[in-house]
Amino acid sequence: MNHNTDYKIIRLNSSFADRNDDLTTLTNYDGEYDNRLTFYFKNPIILNEDYDLSIHSFTTNKIRTGNTINFPPETFGIATFYNYDTTQDELLPETINQEVVEETISGVRIWDFSDQSQVFYPRDAYITVKIVKEQDGTGYIYFESVDTRGTDFAIGDYINIDKQELVNKTGNNTFNSAYRYAGFEVQTLNGGSEIKNVSLAPNANNVILSYATGVQITEGIFYNIPLYVPDGAGYYNYGGVRCTASVVRTTGTNYGRVIITAITEGGTGFSLGDSVFLDKFSVVENVYPNTYSAQARFAEFNVTVLVNGIGNLITPTNSITQEMRPNPTTLAFVDTNYDNVPFYKLVNGNYVESGATGFVTVLKNPDPDVNGRVTLQTITDAGTGFAIDDTLYIDKAYITQNENSYNPAERYVSFQVQSLTSSSGGNVEIVNITNYGFTYTPLGLYYWEDPYSSIKITFEIYTPPGFSTQARIISVEGTGYEYSIGTYDIPNSEVVSIATGTIGWNKSYGNLQIEITSNYPISYDEIVYKVALENVKYDFMKYKNSNQDGSAMILVSDVSKSTIDLYNQVLTLTPQIISELKVLVKQPILQGEQIDIALLLKKNSIYY
Repeated sequence: MNHNTDYKIIRLNSSFADRNDDLTTLTNYDGEYDNRLTFYFKNPIILNEDYDLSIHSFTTNKIRTGNTINFPPETFGIATFYNYDTTQDELLPETINQEVVEETISGVRIWDFSDQSQVFYPRDAYITVKIVKEQDGTGYIYFESVDTRGTDFAIGDYINIDKQELVNKTGNNTFNSAYRYAGFEVQTLNGGSEIKNVSLAPNANNVILSYATGVQITEGIFYNIPLYVPDGAGYYNYGGVRCTASVVRTTGTNYGRVIITAITEGGTGFSLGDSVFLDKFSVVENVYPNTYSAQARFAEFNVTVLVNGIGNLITPTNSITQEMRPNPTTLAFVDTNYDNVPFYKLVNGNYVESGATGFVTVLKNPDPDVNGRVTLQTITDAGTGFAIDDTLYIDKAYITQNENSYNPAERYVSFQVQSLTSSSGGNVEIVNITNYGFTYTPLGLYYWEDPYSSIKITFEIYTPPGFSTQARIISVEGTGYEYSIGTYDIPNSEVVSIATGTIGWNKSYGNLQIEITSNYPISYDEIVYKVALENVKYDFMKYKNSNQDGSAMILVSDVSKSTIDLYNQVLTLTPQIISELKVLVKQPILQGEQIDIALLLKKNSIYY
């Protein structure tokens, strides 16, 4: 070190650092710097005033080109499979309608039961019913609405529908033949005061006369004829009732009678025995030679039958008579193929996708068998992370989404991994004659770090079926520039267990060896060094660092380039005594590599 009072030069060489800490091994490593070089000064540097610090020189012997290990990441995908379980590969033809199909059916005829003849007979009413699926998969028939109310019903009547009619209309469901008819109770009537039929009242005059001597009346049918009711004051009002009437001759005479053959509008508010009146004028007007007696213009008729159609029905609860059953239909088995069918693995009792897939075929068995089988043909995606003899599964639910079905007790078809895919294109492999002696080595992952480079090799100790315990390479990380073709020892004492951190593995009969099978040249495109001082005092008003790091950065440079700008003033040191200097370096300092830094301190001649 130069002790000139105006200039001071500090030379630092990484080979002579009192400490070289590898920051990448720290749990809180943030990636800013890789190494901390600590230098202790026997003779402290005394700064009585401000000094400007700059880089006087910077050199390194870092290797720029060479040969290294290339090992593509091992995926351990599925190459081949075996032990496909042919006892679980059966598929079934699809069966539809295994539960009742919910549906609404209109135009369902009402039937009644004759206690005398013990048979069901049809009525003139029609209704709409709804079949609702129950939790057990059966159905229940509910009354929905009246389509045709019919006639001659009474409140409390128990009436029926024929389930066979429901089956005939849609074919979706079926029923227990012991309960063919479903029943309902009449709750209300529609037309309980509406006229259905009338008859000529006792002592009524319904005679039609001929006003032409010796000429018989003209017979005829008359439609939409209104009927009247007396107003109590000697007049007649329209009663809201219309009918079809006929004029017929009386045998052996010239006159005849008018009769009502049908009620076409029944009106409302009537009771049995009520009277309605037909105006004879409505059936003789413009009809030659028909007429009537002026004292008997209106013919009286009595109400004999009311309509009494169905208004509303009550559906019984919990009645076996209302039950409908599913009508399962088995479809023909469908042959098909499926690509990229996912493989599943069993994890903690659950089937989860493994990431691998395959091509499967679905083929029907030879007649007369109606079933078929699913067969795994090839691997379409090998996936990653498998081991030999891993058990995987095909889910039949995946391949029966559109056709066919399966026994839920045999949902999964199992098979095993027979062999794994291997990485290709690398230039490192294990020397087979050294790959033994791991009998007492715990299975699992281990790593070895090359002390002369950043190479880190991860191994797995495993026991393949039918073989003794051995090692395989899982991955290679980092870079080494001085690897040539040949074999290299992996010292047992330098291997570290990833699971426990234990150094060394219990291998017998010498070290494991790896072989570099070919040259894999590499070179740095750039070699960027970043250097900072960690423990000096400086004028923070003259230095700003955008990364908010308290360590003052004094150099960022690519040493692979032909020139380096070293002499720009970068830091103003305040008065202090420096007995220890900590230098942070961003760039791995490998074994055999060194950096040499010369710092120039010059008295500050600028004052603020």
